[in-house]
Amino acid sequence: MVATNHFMPDNLFQFAHIPARLRERAGQLAWHDFSRVFARADHVTTPTRLAAGLLCDKGWTREVEAVSCGIDLHRFQPQPQRWARQRFALADRPTILFVGRLEEEKRLEELIQALPHVLNGVDAQVVLVGTGGKRAVLERLAARLGVGGRVRFLGFVPDADLPQLYSVADVFAMPGIAELQSIATLEAMASGLSVVAADAMALPHLVADNGYLYRPGDVQELARHLTAVLTSAELRASMGRASLALAATHDHQRSLARFEEIYAELAA
Repeated sequence: MVATNHFMPDNLFQFAHIPARLRERAGQLAWHDFSRVFARADHVTTPTRLAAGLLCDKGWTREVEAVSCGIDLHRFQPQPQRWARQRFALADRPTILFVGRLEEEKRLEELIQALPHVLNGVDAQVVLVGTGGKRAVLERLAARLGVGGRVRFLGFVPDADLPQLYSVADVFAMPGIAELQSIATLEAMASGLSVVAADAMALPHLVADNGYLYRPGDVQELARHLTAVLTSAELRASMGRASLALAATHDHQRSLARFEEIYAELAA
């Protein structure tokens, strides 16, 4: 049996309606259950080395191998920006993109709160792609901050359209704090985008010369990083090249080959 972990208790709290005062204890119970179930496995994997370290921190004593989820590098590539913006009916202005669930652990309120602080004459827009329980809250927040006209909610976008979608952006933002890899960030990188992400969980694994990390909750730092990227075409270009190089190490064919090797080794 091969088991791979993509779970964190933070992904569960909102859906299970667990009060904040009980979340620490609920998380302990979740990790205890994880150990009980995964103890049956002959080999355990998780998407990143940082995610493997998390399991060790939670008391897991056996070896954990990091195997990337991988992405299809033939599908996700840089594409013409102007055409992509027309395709999704977006204004031709500096664009910050997020793709994922609109849920609590993604902390998208920080991205909206940062928008009024993106300075130096940058008339930026935030484009949020995905569905979730926090959309109405985020819409009200944007209206209250006076940026409702600069925050676009595209809702669900079919998988077939995702390769074109990433090209609408100048920078990809991932403020989530419960990412064990973040496929959306990898897809954005393969599309040649710079990245600004929370310095949390496994996201530092994906950010080096291709973008910036910010302290979760520090909206001013997030805004400074977004301003730096959006005001420099040269910086965006160099970060985009770095993103492409880093994404190339996550080819899904390589991940599939490694899992086949694991199965073969265990079967032998």
